[in-house]
Amino acid sequence: MTKAPTPKTGFWEGESLELGRRYAYPPESLPLLLDYLGAEANMRILDVGCGSGFLTRLLARSLPGVHVVGLDADEKLLELARHQLVEEGLRDRVELLEGNAYLLPFEPESFDLTTSYTVLCIMSDPMKAIQEQIRVTRKGGFVSAVTCFCHTDNLPHYHGRYPLPGNHRVDELNYQLWRTWRQAIRPRLLDVDHDIVNQDILWQFRASGLKDVRIDGHLMLFSPGDDRVSIEEGAAYASASHRLTLERLEKWRHEHGEELAEAGFSHEDFEELLELKRARYEYLQEDPARVREVMEVFTDPLIITRGTKA
Repeated sequence: MTKAPTPKTGFWEGESLELGRRYAYPPESLPLLLDYLGAEANMRILDVGCGSGFLTRLLARSLPGVHVVGLDADEKLLELARHQLVEEGLRDRVELLEGNAYLLPFEPESFDLTTSYTVLCIMSDPMKAIQEQIRVTRKGGFVSAVTCFCHTDNLPHYHGRYPLPGNHRVDELNYQLWRTWRQAIRPRLLDVDHDIVNQDILWQFRASGLKDVRIDGHLMLFSPGDDRVSIEEGAAYASASHRLTLERLEKWRHEHGEELAEAGFSHEDFEELLELKRARYEYLQEDPARVREVMEVFTDPLIITRGTKA
């Protein structure tokens, strides 16, 4: 018997995951998200590749009578997810398990809904994962997934209007770095075929035999300069985002600087981008209320696909 491959783990930092998704769904948008996913009250739901548990907890909080199982291959992320469950008082509604998305440890037809959040688009064999989700979903139940644009150049964030040199240069360098990273480094780290793009994943929902396939989506968008957010909360978000970005950039330069340079993003480009990012971080640290002035916008387009098991 051939051993099932194991998805790559340890690629995402839990703090970055939680920060990036904290404001993804304002209350008024939740009904649409739940409908797109196929999530309803009193369901037994599986969240595949749950990571730090963002979607797992959201489903448990939002729907009465549900029992949600979150599964991930990364024990460090699961530890963070367990901590968050305690913080939010959701332990009685959520179960967290370590496991393989390519070989789910459940009997056939164990769930009313199986779903995932930005997982299929970073897997080397998304069809195998979809087939496993179908196997453990009851007949008439839903299989769904949120996928991002991580195999493409994505949409750029609006990096704000700082009264500092290099406003447009930040956007230019940031775009060049992320494009180079997605093309030259990220696929190798995840063991993912870069030729697999979002359209392939959507097609696989149809090719897997699912019926009534729906394709929806939304633009995840948050600005810490929004007046509906307090200055304290917005400043804390912006500061944490800048800090984590700097940490990530330093790590990339240390571990992959030569590869990135060979692929077209030079050492000089890296140093210039770091200098500009540090200046922005220090500017906010001097006066947190400046978060209202710079008006950064963090955004990510997402596709939500859903099918029904025949």
